[in-house]
Amino acid sequence: MNCQKTARLHKLFWLCAIFLALLIAVPGCNGRPGRSQNPAKKPQALPAKPEADGTDSSRKKEKAQKRSAVPGAGIVTGLVVNVRARPTSQSERVTQVVYNDPVKILETAGDWLRVRVPDGYEGWVERQRVRPVVPDQGNGSAGQTARVIVAARTASLFGEPASSGEPLLQVVMGTGLPVLGERPGWYRVRLADGGTAWMAARSVKKYDPGEPGQADGQDKITGQQVVRHALQLLGIPYLWGGRTPRGIDCSGLTYLALLVEGIRIPRDAEEQFQAGRKVSREELAPGDLVFFDTTGEGVSHVGIYAGGGRFIEASQGQKAVVITSLQDPYYRKRYLGARRYH
Repeated sequence: MNCQKTARLHKLFWLCAIFLALLIAVPGCNGRPGRSQNPAKKPQALPAKPEADGTDSSRKKEKAQKRSAVPGAGIVTGLVVNVRARPTSQSERVTQVVYNDPVKILETAGDWLRVRVPDGYEGWVERQRVRPVVPDQGNGSAGQTARVIVAARTASLFGEPASSGEPLLQVVMGTGLPVLGERPGWYRVRLADGGTAWMAARSVKKYDPGEPGQADGQDKITGQQVVRHALQLLGIPYLWGGRTPRGIDCSGLTYLALLVEGIRIPRDAEEQFQAGRKVSREELAPGDLVFFDTTGEGVSHVGIYAGGGRFIEASQGQKAVVITSLQDPYYRKRYLGARRYH
């Protein structure tokens, strides 16, 4: 009897086991995750999830946004700022801008801005050296107000019309600032950040609006004035792409000497040669620009004729601004001609 009961129990156990196994094998069963799909059918792709912050795609989008075009106007707040060929401080210096120069902002790339500067160049400057502004406001190189241009190597700006005390800033030759008021021997000017300061009249030249090239109290520019500005820079070190008393190249020297007289000329020697009025060697007068071919490929060097058969140049060979004779054997056979702007 007990044996029969045991046999029936075993039989019942195995029937339950077989039934349970069949139940688990049915498609759609939740007993074994991952087996509910037909293996012969390719699973459908799940809907794409939004990209999380920090993914490669989001970083690429962020980088692209940082380098997107953002046209606008800006004012240079650095005293002397290098303009680079690419957005890195190791890139070639193509030119320079100075305090309060207006620039057109063309593009951004991280901490850099691609800008067009007053001398016509386009290049990259550090973002922190430029303040975005409303167009036609707050710059010293354009507008309908009188302005001053620094004619000395450097000029100090003070909080009051007196040279005692610590200056607020010391700007370099060629810096232009709008005039807001005057006192005997002093001009009150607007700064790049919108503030005001005073500077001594002896260190600047004042120009009235609509009269480029004619300083206050002067009827006409003379070549001798251009020469005087250049002579102040004797001994200044040669610097490729430089155009200030901190360092200057050949076309930067000619550009700066004429800029102080209110005359804005092209930045490159080749373009300066094309734009000026042609002057024969017999007609040379102080202030004329003299051009040379030092590479065998056309205009590559320029200087300012000083009279007496001499010219002032920023010499790469001598690494400074010097006076040289037109009869120097090297230059005599490389002379191309002269141009007049004054």
